[in-house]
Amino acid sequence: MLFLSKFNASVDKKCRVSVPASFRSVVAEDSFAGVVIFPSTDGKHIVGCSMKRMEEISTASEQQVGIFSTQADSIQQQLFAQARPLAFDVNGRILLPLDIVQRFRLDDSLIFVGLGKFFHIWNENQYEKYTRQQKKTALPTIKIQSER
Repeated sequence: MLFLSKFNASVDKKCRVSVPASFRSVVAEDSFAGVVIFPSTDGKHIVGCSMKRMEEISTASEQQVGIFSTQADSIQQQLFAQARPLAFDVNGRILLPLDIVQRFRLDDSLIFVGLGKFFHIWNENQYEKYTRQQKKTALPTIKIQSER
């Protein structure tokens, strides 16, 4: 399953936010009942995925760049060291760390954006600015090879 579509949400006074039901269903089969979030490389939003996806990234990283290389250290520092596993409560909410809420200005309305195996969490106003910029950029053509 994939993270698809966009959903508006708001953060309550305790920094809790309800994760869209369709996003929760994507991770329902995982051993970890929640999601993993980490800052984007550009620092404008949060990236999220399943724990299973993080494990896949870890395995691929070890296979492709080794465990003790400089490149592996960079991946570990930029991704894994900053990652935060957030478990769902009984109502399907996650508790966003206060430093994340403040850094990404998520204290008001936010938007979950499904992007396949990942999703983004944006401040709603920042996302609107970002999408306006994206509309000015031509999208590359994606060639899909059908399986036989």
